[in-house]
Amino acid sequence: MSSFCVLENSSKREIEIIKIGFSWKAFFLTFFWGFANKLWAISSIYLIILFLLRFALDDELFYLYIFTSSLFWGIYGNDILINYYNQKLKFDVIKLTSASSQNNAFFTYKT
Repeated sequence: MSSFCVLENSSKREIEIIKIGFSWKAFFLTFFWGFANKLWAISSIYLIILFLLRFALDDELFYLYIFTSSLFWGIYGNDILINYYNQKLKFDVIKLTSASSQNNAFFTYKT
């Protein structure tokens, strides 16, 4: 079972369900995942730092940076996404639920 956060924007009548915990998509896709989820600022900052460090660090340290930053994206990506929905898009956290899938979390929310 996974944990999910159910967010709702009552003015637009929209619901978003985001998994809580490690994100494999964010781990492997890093800033691409961020751009796909409209996290423009943090993705752009990461890309600029990545570009600058490519020239400042030798290969071993650069690859270590890529791995540790991928861990950061994987561990904190969904939390950053929930925070973005809550603060920028004015979604309210309605419910935290455990479910086997995102669809089941939606049905748990509706009942």
